[in-house]
Amino acid sequence: MIGWIADLAKFKEKEIKIEFPIKVKELLNIKEIDEIDEERIIVLINGKPATLETKVKNNDNVVVMPVIGGG
Repeated sequence: MIGWIADLAKFKEKEIKIEFPIKVKELLNIKEIDEIDEERIIVLINGKPATLETKVKNNDNVVVMPVIGGG
């Protein structure tokens, strides 16, 4: 996790064993997850684009970070 998403999740990096595929948003365990505009975040699973609804399995590498822009 990076930036404000790590603050919401209360961790930056964590190894979790899962027994069956679950959605990224369930993995994060953030109360406010349904209020997050998905256009404000980037989700990668094993280096490939994904969404909060994508299911992950054990040994997947999940990265969630805010979209960064500037001018």
